[in-house]
Amino acid sequence: MEIRTIGNGRRLSVCAELLSGFGNSRYPRIILLPIPTTFRDGYIGGTGVSLEELLSLSDSGTLAVGYNIPLSLGRELSARGATLFDLGRDEKFLLGNAELTALGALGYILTECDSAPEELYIGLVGYGRIGRALLRLLLFLGARVRVYTTRESVRLGLCEMGVESRLVSEEKDLSELSLLINTAPSEQISVEELSSLPEDYRIIELASGENFGGDRRVIRLPAIPERRYPISAGRLMYKRICEEHLGSSGGAEL
Repeated sequence: MEIRTIGNGRRLSVCAELLSGFGNSRYPRIILLPIPTTFRDGYIGGTGVSLEELLSLSDSGTLAVGYNIPLSLGRELSARGATLFDLGRDEKFLLGNAELTALGALGYILTECDSAPEELYIGLVGYGRIGRALLRLLLFLGARVRVYTTRESVRLGLCEMGVESRLVSEEKDLSELSLLINTAPSEQISVEELSSLPEDYRIIELASGENFGGDRRVIRLPAIPERRYPISAGRLMYKRICEEHLGSSGGAEL
């Protein structure tokens, strides 16, 4: 079985190393692509490799593993007989990646903030996979958390659990918070709402995108699993490939 990685990063190399010891496989070739996979839908992310080059490597014996692969590329791969595994549409991978992201954000808070967790009052924007994982960890450590959400049903559910929650559309006083963590991919807190906050205020950005413009107070950490936990991230990738396509549990603990 040939294991080919396109792109750099410890996550990919760990996954490739684990797959190389797998033995016989139904796929003669597995191509591992970076997260995110494409750059402007023309090249593989973080590389100079064009999508045409990827297609030239793909045939009926190929398993291509990527993240949020454009539909057009997926159709072309399928037309060549290749099998596609898009981790960006795999719920188990997304949940595992969210847990690693939450752990990484918590590690940053514990090492960079002068206050103990129970002294922090944290604003958490968004309540998706990462938001839920991070809220659980922060509450466990005794931090006070206020969740901002766009959904009234989520706000009510959190209130029933005793968690402070506000709609992002409501008037808000962010100055009460020790720091703000954004997990929402689209803008929920406007640049104007941040303008009155002090220069040393911390805003942790965990989502991809251009939220908050070029605000210098923003600490951008959207790729935490790769940066802080590359071995665990590689094992997660390997495990899901094994479970979904190689008929094995993978046997790699996170």
